[in-house]
Amino acid sequence: MPFAFCLLPFAYCLLPIAYCLLPIAYCLLPIAYCLLPIAYCLLPFAFCLLPFAYCLLPFAFCLLRAKMMTDNIGKNKEVYLPIIRCGNREFRDIQGIVFDKDGTLEDSRAFWYDRAIARIQAIESQIPGLESLLTKTFGIGANSLNPAGLMAVGSRRDNHIAAAGCIASTGRDWLTAMAIAKVAFQAADEKVPPRFNPLYPQCLEVIRYLHAAGLQLAILSSDTTARVEQFVKENHLLNYIKIARGCDRGLSKPDPLLLQETCQALGTAVDKTLMVGDTRADWEMAKQAKSAAAIAISWQPETHQDLQLADVVIRELTAISVISF
Repeated sequence: MPFAFCLLPFAYCLLPIAYCLLPIAYCLLPIAYCLLPIAYCLLPFAFCLLPFAYCLLPFAFCLLRAKMMTDNIGKNKEVYLPIIRCGNREFRDIQGIVFDKDGTLEDSRAFWYDRAIARIQAIESQIPGLESLLTKTFGIGANSLNPAGLMAVGSRRDNHIAAAGCIASTGRDWLTAMAIAKVAFQAADEKVPPRFNPLYPQCLEVIRYLHAAGLQLAILSSDTTARVEQFVKENHLLNYIKIARGCDRGLSKPDPLLLQETCQALGTAVDKTLMVGDTRADWEMAKQAKSAAAIAISWQPETHQDLQLADVVIRELTAISVISF
């Protein structure tokens, strides 16, 4: 009771303020009464929208999860990343996948065989007698390319230098040999210009699926960057492939720096990135760069002899799946 009496002066001080606020409250009452019918009219619509809201919840959750994964890629934060199954192996906490192009996504065997023959013929027309040596150097077999040969694995620069070496073996100086090889390669480009090569079966569907799962995707090819970018555009992959790179800056596979730079541009850690390719150069590059795994894809397993160098061998791209988020 004594405490209550102590509070009485404060209560009396507040009374004038309360009386001042009463007119404002009375003025607001008509507005509140006017808004009540509108609120009652909107209630049925609100109830109708509830089922749609519940339906959208899973999509909202997936988008939030993808955003969290993207924000945390490359940072030292503990996040839940996908578990990827490749054949009979599972790889945890994977942020991205880097694909080779030729022989992995694109069936370009016929194109590169024709281009190799055109190069040999262009050099042979200037320096007769080199056909056999060039055929062996480029890795040309009976109407096919050696999947581990220079033409299938090496960059344009690698092939140019190798061709110049064959020319130099005839006694010509190195600069002359390089110049002859350059002219021959340009002539072969004109005779066998770039053409559209089909994707292997279901590649587009798999890439869309992996992208939808929140994985960062890139292509790293021994081809030129311009042709890799053209490939991405022609096959409608622009919305799914974040990085498209070739080997026209002085580096060539299996230099691990190529994969390391690609992962850096992709925003993924190398040890949380899978490398998928069809040649020994791809697998060695992945191992030297210490990537999560070197995945060998062999559409024609009978043509490969080095598959044991890869961590996993798959026969088609559909063998890659996301089993957990």
